[in-house]
Amino acid sequence: MNKILQIIYILACVNLTAQTDFPVLKQQFLDYRKADKQDSALLIARKMNQHAIKEQTDTSYWYALSLRYQGNVYETREDDDSTLFYWLKSLDYFEKYHPNSDDHATGNSSLGIYYKKRGLYKLAENYYLLAAKIRGKSGAMNPSYASTLNNLSSLYNAVGLYDNAMELVDSSINIYSNLHSSDSTFFILELNSKAEILMNKGEYENAEKLYQYCIAYCNKESCSFLRKMRFSKDLAELYLKQGKYALAETNLLILDSLLSLKIKNFDLYQLLGEIKYTRGKIKSIKGQFNEAKHFYDESLSIRRMYLPKNHPDIAESLNSFGILHAKLGEYDLAHSYYEEALNIRKVALGENHPDYAESLNSLGSLNIDLGDYKLAESLQLAALEIRKKALGEDHSGYALNLSSLGRLYRTKGDYVKAEGCYKKSLEIRFKIHKGEKHDNIASSTNLLGYLYFLMGRYSESETLLLDSYRMKRIGYN
Repeated sequence: MNKILQIIYILACVNLTAQTDFPVLKQQFLDYRKADKQDSALLIARKMNQHAIKEQTDTSYWYALSLRYQGNVYETREDDDSTLFYWLKSLDYFEKYHPNSDDHATGNSSLGIYYKKRGLYKLAENYYLLAAKIRGKSGAMNPSYASTLNNLSSLYNAVGLYDNAMELVDSSINIYSNLHSSDSTFFILELNSKAEILMNKGEYENAEKLYQYCIAYCNKESCSFLRKMRFSKDLAELYLKQGKYALAETNLLILDSLLSLKIKNFDLYQLLGEIKYTRGKIKSIKGQFNEAKHFYDESLSIRRMYLPKNHPDIAESLNSFGILHAKLGEYDLAHSYYEEALNIRKVALGENHPDYAESLNSLGSLNIDLGDYKLAESLQLAALEIRKKALGEDHSGYALNLSSLGRLYRTKGDYVKAEGCYKKSLEIRFKIHKGEKHDNIASSTNLLGYLYFLMGRYSESETLLLDSYRMKRIGYN
């Protein structure tokens, strides 16, 4: 009997002193997340939290990490309040007790991504900068620091600060080069990011060279099928921006055919939706509206089937459907699509996002066609203010809104106000593209030239319209 009691006592003591294997819990959490078993992942995160507070107090690394992990699950569930509660609480504990931890930097990066998605770019920048500062302390030559620089570069690219974006992506590329990773997938992804910045700056020839290099690398190395397709789609988008519609369509047709044969997972379906959408966009630009409608419809069907009901890609398709129906004079249908897109963007992105401003601007343009100039002006001024706050006054999106407002004033016969909008839009685009011949500059020049024609200023009109024509010829070969 005494021996039995001794064994029970020993086992009890072992149990009292047993410590939780937190790395095992961490791996379980990550495995459940990867398998999209969010309920199970949340249970593990809560278990980690409870054991950390019991065994190590709230100053422990694992306690802070468990809070972020709970926030991660709520972010996947699109529960914004719970996401922010846990993420911010986690950051507070990392800041107090583990300020130089890489997970502290990861937490800041996560919030940067969160706010960037919602168009709150200044907040996103603050968190990205904090992440870069933390990771920079451990030495500038490491992949995690390069990744943080890429996040910042992507943000600056989104808001039109292309020189800042280029400087950061070059720094990231330099890190990978020094780490002898110039043949790695991450290095190629950085080059692809650089190509996108060059495209947005209007440096199409350099952008094309980089895109081609990335595609050639993927053809030679063991890139995933998805990555190969995405690189090729990016090149097609470049051709579209250049007005090389035949090249863009050929590339997209090939991708469409390959993906239709290879469809296996969510990511490939999402890419197929993007490709169908872009094909519709090209047809719409070319005035082939029935074909555009066909591709938009296919894209929207794919996106509704495989994406959450309030996904921004669905709103993108709906807004383009609205533009198409407005061009055809089907204003009731256009209004219906615009309103649905607006409501989705309001839920998914918030009322401070540039895409929400795009929906307001679309509704404003529709009301110009309907002759309700007061409502049109109210909507377009609201859109202009959102983009001003989110992107600044030197961004192509802000210039686009100014052009739309100029159209309103021109239609009303208020040529002085229209001239102010068109000239400001042209000035911004000159600044962005550093005075080089570019399609956006050609479009603004054309609008101003047409306005001067309406005003009877024929000599100025002729000069501007000829300039626009020459730029279009150069851009479209």
